[in-house]
Amino acid sequence: TTSSLNLDYNYESPVNSNSNENGGLNQCPDGWASRLDSSGVVYGYKVIMQDMINYYQARNLCNKEGGELVSIHSDEEEQFVAQLASSLLDQCQTNNSLCRQRVPIPSLDSMFRSFYIGLNRAAIEPYYDPTVVQTWADGSSVDYASVPTPGVPTIQIQPWGPGCPSGLNDTGSNLQKGSPEDCVCMYKGADGNINWNDISCYHKLAGGICKRTCNGASVGAKVASIHSDLQQATVTNVSQTIQTNCSWIGLHRNAILGGQINNFWDDGSPSDYGVIVQLNGGNTPWSLGCPKSLGNTSCPTSNDCNAVVPPAGLWLDLDCVSTCGAVICEKECNPLTLTQNDLFFDELNSVEKEVVD
Repeated sequence: TTSSLNLDYNYESPVNSNSNENGGLNQCPDGWASRLDSSGVVYGYKVIMQDMINYYQARNLCNKEGGELVSIHSDEEEQFVAQLASSLLDQCQTNNSLCRQRVPIPSLDSMFRSFYIGLNRAAIEPYYDPTVVQTWADGSSVDYASVPTPGVPTIQIQPWGPGCPSGLNDTGSNLQKGSPEDCVCMYKGADGNINWNDISCYHKLAGGICKRTCNGASVGAKVASIHSDLQQATVTNVSQTIQTNCSWIGLHRNAILGGQINNFWDDGSPSDYGVIVQLNGGNTPWSLGCPKSLGNTSCPTSNDCNAVVPPAGLWLDLDCVSTCGAVICEKECNPLTLTQNDLFFDELNSVEKEVVD
């Protein structure tokens, strides 16, 4: 059976490019645990166990799956994620063939046989603001378990473990003492409770916990990814029919301080179109001056999400908590079931297939 690319859009007002409000019954793809948030968005969660990886490697694994290291915004979500990770943490902490022993002290070893989550200090982002204490990898607000000031809290703030976050590594050797602990892991303590601990982003942990949105999955839809001029033309045509300031697409940016700027799509497909040649360069199909560089007055935050702007359908990088009036989605369709209104998209896909062949 042949298939065709069909693009659609949603007139809801999602606040990030992953959102696609199609009701609360949507389930996530295989391998993802589904959860309906109080906001009406269906999120998927997955624990990726891969021993001896750092924060950046864990984040890249999530990106390849079309997700991001998990952000947590309520007690209910924390309990859901902790329950999902619990049995795997047990296996990791008791089976040396799955997760090797790090140190001979069990209480400390358990913190290293743990999983990265997305909370981190702003120092690891491509901009550095010393007044910001924490940020989530997906750009969402830190509205849960927030520690308002740097330093060790005088009381335990759940779900942080005792004495956390401490900010500095004061265990280890003299060479390790005082190293910044800018990332966060989820571990299971001797009491069986699952807590958070701040840790160096370069510690080799046992994996990461990923999160993605799944709205639209029940009808086979996903946020649009673009891989050719013809697909870009299709998205541009759709965006021109929407009376809104901008429409989200599935492209995200993962930039590391002093390192390469990597793009990834929500669906896990390779970022092989619209490659960033240089910041502020107006590289096609980017809008002039985009993608914006970070750390200046015009872009004080991390613009890790992307939208298309009518009428030309050019790409605009935005903070993920910005508001666009629509999100453009895509799904695979059988051409025999397409309506007359879909023929434009089917025709473009056929032309593209002929060119590729």
